[in-house]
Amino acid sequence: MSRPDGSRITVQSYTAWWLSTRPVLSGRTPRELRLPGSEPLLGALYDVAPGGYDEAFLAALGVLGSLDDADPDDVLARLADETRMVDRKQLRALYSWLATRSFARAPARLRAVRAGAITVVDRSDAVLVDAPDLLPLLGERAVVPASPSLAVDLAERLDVPLASSLGEFAVVSLGTERDDAMVHDELLVMDADDVERSVPWRYVDGTLHVDAARIAIGLGRGRAWQAGDWQSRHRRTEALTDPEGGMMREGEDDLDEE
Repeated sequence: MSRPDGSRITVQSYTAWWLSTRPVLSGRTPRELRLPGSEPLLGALYDVAPGGYDEAFLAALGVLGSLDDADPDDVLARLADETRMVDRKQLRALYSWLATRSFARAPARLRAVRAGAITVVDRSDAVLVDAPDLLPLLGERAVVPASPSLAVDLAERLDVPLASSLGEFAVVSLGTERDDAMVHDELLVMDADDVERSVPWRYVDGTLHVDAARIAIGLGRGRAWQAGDWQSRHRRTEALTDPEGGMMREGEDDLDEE
């Protein structure tokens, strides 16, 4: 099919479309199944198509081969199905994909992380974290795992609040200025439920606050976030706990995947 600009796109035939919406594969519609050689992320949510068919034939029917072939609303519905097994890495990847898609409606239930465990919760119990120092300050809320750079768009699409909108998270302890941070004997911050919490770090109004007992974690994380380089947090923290290991770390960096 030709577009007005002269480019061409491939359009599924009417027959193929009709078959894709009918239960023609062992009582299942093609759109609810995946190809045997499909993208791995589909395996968490979709059952493989029955054997005995050519893969090109199955693809022509509409059996899914990649996540981009899937309906975002269907993906969200399957994520809310507790019988589907989705690990944390898969969940992050799926939400990263969903952050780039539009939905017909926000889902009533979401898969998220609560107290370190993956669970399905009502949308009203979920939150998206747009600043990592707020993670220990969210009470019993379940966190939708996504990078802060995706949080704003995903929060709007899912109709889930951002962590930063839940309170001021004010620092209530007193610290002493040391180099580029305020060091607290115990760093206390008000959480989203107005309860004082002891935390390793908090970056607010351009000032980094750290807990003296966890100073390496606080400075490593806080400086990484302040510098806009969150992925360097582990390296920065290790550099504080093992300052003599710089040559070892540089050698290991040479083995990283580009």
